Amino acid sequence: MVERLENGNTWIVNCHAGPDNPQILEVTPDKKLAWSFKDFERFGNALPVAVPLTP
Repeated sequence: MVERLENGNTWIVNCHAGPDNPQILEVTPDKKLAWSFKDFERFGNALPVAVPLTP
């Protein structure tokens, strides 16, 4: 899932991240990492279905 946020950043949910990669990323318009989240042990590849979509 990819979503453009109101602040211009892009939110990326990596559904097949694997244990060594972040599962959620927020990237700025100039392609810099704003933040990332990784907890593969707890969420595995199921995290994207837990993220609410905005209408």
